[in-house]
Amino acid sequence: MEGKFQTSFIPKKSGGGQPSYVTPVRTINFFTLTIIIIFATVVLLSAGVYGYKWMLNRNNEEIKDELSAALDALRKENIAELGRLDSRIETGKTLLGEHVALSEFFTFLSKSTLQNVRFTNFRYSLTGDQKITVSMNGMARNFSSLALQIDEFSATTSQKYIKGPVFSSYSLDKAGNVSFVFTAVVNPESILYKELFKEEQ
Repeated sequence: MEGKFQTSFIPKKSGGGQPSYVTPVRTINFFTLTIIIIFATVVLLSAGVYGYKWMLNRNNEEIKDELSAALDALRKENIAELGRLDSRIETGKTLLGEHVALSEFFTFLSKSTLQNVRFTNFRYSLTGDQKITVSMNGMARNFSSLALQIDEFSATTSQKYIKGPVFSSYSLDKAGNVSFVFTAVVNPESILYKELFKEEQ
């Protein structure tokens, strides 16, 4: 007798009678994953920007301190140099202001000496009170020429350059020439360099 087989496509319950459950696998949504990545990126970038800003601020403070120290040193050096320069300028002004130009006196002498009068030598002395005294030996063709020379040196225009002109030690030679000695005090204001500059301006 052929055996009978019963086929059924309906699963039979297990012997315990309880249904069996399969735990589902959880999957991460693509949108959620994208949000997480963006958030993490933003956090990292924010931290990086903050750190970079902090580093820049620190560097700026260090640079400011270095610049401030350099400027202070430069100011002190410049102040010292300017002080030395100012001292030299003032010394130069003093020396220039007190320096005399005898060439100006010689110009006056050449213009004021008459044709019939000549001077044979020139001496000058400077005293401690800046008083300049000149002394010259001279010779005039005659007494009339000497008198005219005395008038010339006594004139108001000559007083700008000389004060108290004195003619002395007259001597007459066989040819009628009169030798003499001339002394006077030079007005220092008339032969100072600064006065020459004023006239040029």
